[in-house]
Amino acid sequence: MLPTILVQGTGSIGMRHLSVIRQSAMAEPFACPVRPERVSALAEAGYQAVSDWASLPRIDGIIVATDTGRHLADALAALQAGWPVLIEKPVPPTADGLDGLAAATRQANRSVFVAAPLRF
Repeated sequence: MLPTILVQGTGSIGMRHLSVIRQSAMAEPFACPVRPERVSALAEAGYQAVSDWASLPRIDGIIVATDTGRHLADALAALQAGWPVLIEKPVPPTADGLDGLAAATRQANRSVFVAAPLRF
């Protein structure tokens, strides 16, 4: 059974993640758009899409590719659900936000990674 990876947010970056995961054939991608009305369009494009990730029976990891202002809240929710997280940059822009993310990471005993492609 392939691991399941949920991509939360289906803007240009989220769609890129979905495409790469699907092409790799190393995981089963699921899309969770911020706007639920996008679910049917994603399904028509051949993606497995859900409007609420709580409906999935199993998730092995999540990629947070939502709007920048949602990154922290979405990452915290994923950690609370017990998933490892790949968060698109930027991470929370304040020390308090980073401290909260670090504390949630330790409490969940999960990993958080920051995506910074094309930086070098």
